[in-house]
Amino acid sequence: MNLYRATDHAAAVRALCKAHERVVIRPYCATRDPFRFSSHETRKLGAFRVRRPEGPWKFAPDVPVVYSARPCAFERLPRHDAQYIVECPPTEQLLHGMTLDATMAVVFEPPTWEKHEDVIRTRFPEVDLCQSLWNHLYALPRNSQFAETLGVPPCGVVAEDDLCAALNVDIRTMRAAMRRAVNFYCSHRVLMIYPRVPPEHDLALLAVYNAILQAPDWRGAKAVIGWSLHKTHGSWARMLAMLCSRGNISIPTALYTFRDNGMLPDYISIKHERLAAFENLENVKARLLAAPLLPTP
Repeated sequence: MNLYRATDHAAAVRALCKAHERVVIRPYCATRDPFRFSSHETRKLGAFRVRRPEGPWKFAPDVPVVYSARPCAFERLPRHDAQYIVECPPTEQLLHGMTLDATMAVVFEPPTWEKHEDVIRTRFPEVDLCQSLWNHLYALPRNSQFAETLGVPPCGVVAEDDLCAALNVDIRTMRAAMRRAVNFYCSHRVLMIYPRVPPEHDLALLAVYNAILQAPDWRGAKAVIGWSLHKTHGSWARMLAMLCSRGNISIPTALYTFRDNGMLPDYISIKHERLAAFENLENVKARLLAAPLLPTP
């Protein structure tokens, strides 16, 4: 596999389509505000846009370019000659995996790596933040009434927005800190869902909606532990997003429960994982900068 880098989206796509018969464009983006790739070029080239393929498919004779709108569609793509990766992945493992199934891969080189570093800082919070989070959760008063309603042992309860305000971080950083510092068995994220109208003409959405109705009531809302919906639908998070977008439900807030089971966070591992992530990003930079620049007309 030949790896190249590019600094211009449109020029790189035109060069690949001119030199190869079958091209796949991967719009993977991990940063919050990526350097945008306009699909105008792909529309001019008559690209086929993949949204929700039901199974493997083949290139049409008159459609040499594929623009995949969803990462899950990559595994169903047919064999191709070249691919263009819209944003450089933040990890070396992901970059290696994305460039395996083509003889030639072109990765966009960002003007600055600051946005990639922000991704690492968000996914791997500092030890001080994780320790502050743990101390805040440990000091929560026990809410036996809510625990009894939910069917869990006595625990502390805090709203997601209040937790972000107490730590002075955004919601993504707070959730990452929860994953790093708090054991899965110590805490649950409880969605406060307000059902409105049942969905129509979609049995999967209706099944998830009915499962929500079976959840216990708490102050006018349905208290739903997110992962409990997995038995109803494997992609329960996507189903909830669709129900919200269609107006079937509303989720104004979420609560976190916490109970101490004697397991303290492993702050040494948290620190080492953060350092390893930044080191991994440096390896990605070195590998991409060592690749030759894609010749463009």
